[in-house]
Amino acid sequence: MQFILEGQKLFDYVIEAIGLSKEQASWSYTILRRQGNMSSDTIPHILNEIVNDTSLVSGTKIVAMAFGPGLTATGLLLEKI
Repeated sequence: MQFILEGQKLFDYVIEAIGLSKEQASWSYTILRRQGNMSSDTIPHILNEIVNDTSLVSGTKIVAMAFGPGLTATGLLLEKI
C-alpha cells in the first residue's frame, strides 16, 4: 500500500504542475489502484486503457509520462486516432 500512496503523491504533484484535472489522468489512478506502482512499466497498461476508452474522440492529445527509479523520467506526446 505504501507504493500506491507514494505513486499517488507523484501523480497529484505532476498533474497539478502541468495544469491537468484528476479526471484527465483517471487512467493513471485506475491502473495504480488496480495493479500497484509499476514504475515506468505502467505506460503500456495506461495506453491500453486509453486505446479502449470509447469516450475519447479521434484527435485527442495525450501526454504520457513515466517515472522510474532515481526519478528517471520519460515522456510521450500522442494523438488518439
